[in-house]
Amino acid sequence: KNFYKTKGCTQAIARSDRFEKLTLLVISLNALYIGVDADQNTAATMLDAAWPYQVFDNLFCLYFSIELIIRFGAFESKRNCLRDRWFVFDALLVMLMVAETWVLTLVVLFIGGIGGGMPTGPLRLLRLLRLSRLVRLLREMPELLTLINGMRVAARAVSSALLLICLLNYVFGIVLLMFLGNIVEISDHFGTLGLCMWTLIFSGTFLDGMKDVVDLLRTLELHGYSWLLGWGMISIFSMYVLLTNVTVMNMLIGILCEVVSEVKREDEEGVAIDFMKEHLRTMLTDLDQDKNENISKKELQAVVEDERAQKVLSELQVKPEDVIDLTEYLFEEDEDAGREQEVTREELLEVILKIRGGRTISNQDIIDVRCDIRRIVQRQTGLVLREVNHLQKRMADMVQKMASMLPSHGTSSTRPG
Repeated sequence: KNFYKTKGCTQAIARSDRFEKLTLLVISLNALYIGVDADQNTAATMLDAAWPYQVFDNLFCLYFSIELIIRFGAFESKRNCLRDRWFVFDALLVMLMVAETWVLTLVVLFIGGIGGGMPTGPLRLLRLLRLSRLVRLLREMPELLTLINGMRVAARAVSSALLLICLLNYVFGIVLLMFLGNIVEISDHFGTLGLCMWTLIFSGTFLDGMKDVVDLLRTLELHGYSWLLGWGMISIFSMYVLLTNVTVMNMLIGILCEVVSEVKREDEEGVAIDFMKEHLRTMLTDLDQDKNENISKKELQAVVEDERAQKVLSELQVKPEDVIDLTEYLFEEDEDAGREQEVTREELLEVILKIRGGRTISNQDIIDVRCDIRRIVQRQTGLVLREVNHLQKRMADMVQKMASMLPSHGTSSTRPG
C-alpha cells in the first residue's frame, strides 16, 4: 500500500479494510468450494458441469479479476506493481484461473463444435493452486504466522534432534539384532536390521504397541531361552525409550516452546514498532509547518505545547523534554557546519523510538552512548580551546599595547634633565 495513490476512488477502495476483509472471505469460500467441487463435481469440463458449479466458477473468477484490476489501478506508478510481491502472486493465480475458467472453456467449446475432443482432467489439478491464496489469511492471523516463523527458526534444532534419534535407532537396532536376530519366534520384529529399527522407531519412539513388544520379549523364556536374555533385551528397549521418547522428544518440545516464545516477542515488538512509526510520522508531519520534510529547532519546541504530540509521546512513555534534550546534538552538528539547524523526520523518529518505554537495552545502545560521550567531549574540548585561543589573542594584544606605551613614558621622563 506504500505504492498506492493518495487520492482517487481505486486507492480508497484498495485501502479499505472492508474491501480487504471481503476479499479474505471470498478466498475462504473459494477454498471450501474447491473441496466440494472435487468431491461432488464429476464433469470433465465446466460445460458438462451442473449449472451451480458453472455459476460459482464464473463468480469467483469475476470477483478475483475485478479485485486485481482495482489494486492495479490504485498504484501511483504502474511499474511499482512488480515490487509488490502479494500483487504479483495474486496476478499469477488470477491468470491461471482465467485461463482455466474462460479461455479453456472457449477452447473446449470450439474443439467440441468441430467434432474433436481433448483431455481436460489433468488440467483440473491447476485449481489446487488457488488454495495458495490462503497464505494471505496469515496476515490476519498473527498467531498462526508466529507458529510458522517459529518452525522456520527452529528447523535446525529439530533437524539435530531427528538426527540424534536416527543415530540412536541405528545403534540400538544393531544391538538388538546381535542378540535376537537368530530367534525364529520373533523374526517378524527383529529378524533383520531394518525390522529392528522399524520396531524401535514405532514401538519405542512413537510408543505404538510398546506393551506388545515388551510382552514378546518377556515370553522368550517360554520358548526355551534364558530369562536373562528376555529381561536384558527389555532393559535395552526401555533405555532406548527413555533416551528417545522421554529425553530427546521432550527436549525438542522445550526448544520449540522457547523458540516460538522468542519469535512471538520479536513479532509483537515489530508490530508495535510499525504501529508507533505510523503514529509518529503523522505527528512529525503535523509539526513540519513549512512542509520541507525537515524539523527545525523552533518546530520541535512545539512538541511541548501540542496536545496531540504529547498524547502520542505519552503512549510511548517518552517525555517531550527528553526529545528536545536528546536531539540537541543533531542541531549542534548543523551549527558547527554552518547549516540551518534542522533534522530529518527519520532522524527524529529513530531518536524517539530509541528512548521509548519498555525497550530493552542492547549492545548498540552502549556503543551509541560511548559515541555520544566522545562527541560531547570533543565538542566541549573544541569550545574550550577556542576560548583559550581567544584569550591568548586578547592577552597578546594587551601586551603589545602595553609594550608600545612604555617607550613614550621613558622619553618624557628624560626631557627635564
